[in-house]
Amino acid sequence: MKTTLICGLIALWCVPATAAPSRRPITETDLVKFRWIADPRISPDGRDIAYVLVTVDENEDRYTSSIWTVATSGDTPPRPLTGGPQDSAPRWSPDSRTLAFLRGVGKDPPQLYLLAMTGGEPRKLTDLPSGAAPGVWSPNGKTLAFTSKTTPAELVEQKERAAHAGHDATARSKKKSEVRFVTRAHYRDDAEGMFDPAAREHIWTVPAV
Repeated sequence: MKTTLICGLIALWCVPATAAPSRRPITETDLVKFRWIADPRISPDGRDIAYVLVTVDENEDRYTSSIWTVATSGDTPPRPLTGGPQDSAPRWSPDSRTLAFLRGVGKDPPQLYLLAMTGGEPRKLTDLPSGAAPGVWSPNGKTLAFTSKTTPAELVEQKERAAHAGHDATARSKKKSEVRFVTRAHYRDDAEGMFDPAAREHIWTVPAV
């Protein structure tokens, strides 16, 4: 009996163990493969969820974002609503038929856009020098409210550029100085950049119909 037990233990000891999965430290190449979801929003009718899919563009060394939707029932796979690369802040209209969102183009500040859920291209709603913040729908779905740091001086300059758009000599806008005088400890913030004391947020409205 003892001999049989010993032989069995020896046999088990001789059987090669299953190889453990290889492990390695995380590297910078792994970071560019990350994909994550941000700002999910359930439609008022409860049928769909709009969200922001964030990925990494290794060639441009930046984050990219596009808006996707998925049915709350889980019966269908997620599908993209916009192509990005700087789309964010989806907001459903009260009737769930339209989606307001922010889109940045190049280095320009983000502006408000509307996308009909029936299809078609997004429609640009705002064109403010300092851009727009995420919109808030009115209860009747006819108006969007948002905040912007656009100043009266910026609006005047924008109108002057538009009036002289056909004249190269006058169409060139005055280059804003990059010199900043810092007078307080909290002078910048993530995703905001340098604070401009002259630029204060105000509430704006724009028709959504």
